[in-house]
Amino acid sequence: MIYSFQQHLEQNSVALQGTRSDLMEIRKSLIKEHDSVVKLTSQMGKNYDGTPEFCDFNNPGRKAALIRRELQAHPDEFLVAEENDEILGWLQYAEEEKNDTTSIHDLIVDAKHRNKGVASALIEKVSENKKEIRLEVNEKNTGAIKLFEKLGFRPMMKSIGMSRTGRKNQ
Repeated sequence: MIYSFQQHLEQNSVALQGTRSDLMEIRKSLIKEHDSVVKLTSQMGKNYDGTPEFCDFNNPGRKAALIRRELQAHPDEFLVAEENDEILGWLQYAEEEKNDTTSIHDLIVDAKHRNKGVASALIEKVSENKKEIRLEVNEKNTGAIKLFEKLGFRPMMKSIGMSRTGRKNQ
């Protein structure tokens, strides 16, 4: 099951507490950082019991290849959290200008930097001057669900994600 969340932002801002020090910078990804962003992708795509998730994640290289293509095609849709020349995490998003909504597609924080305000800082940055933020999260990712609820996101719906492998013509 997948939860869809949304956050309505009052006065076009979000106040987050407990974010990291001023040493961390949140900004657009640079071309020279793309390999670091892709490397962090290896920490995505596992259920929270350690087994592979459905969808693209059964092949570890598939998600990394997709992220690399997305970085090349849409580099302005990636934010990174960087501190002391290390990428701590990243967020991919898309903006819908017509309704002032932003959709978060992917969010990953390096395991050694989790629970330190990195995800909150990335979400705060992408939330600047936005009316609404939307995202989806796997129901087994209880840590992420707790974070999003703490940040003011509310569930919109519960859905089932499905996929099927292609069939070769014989």
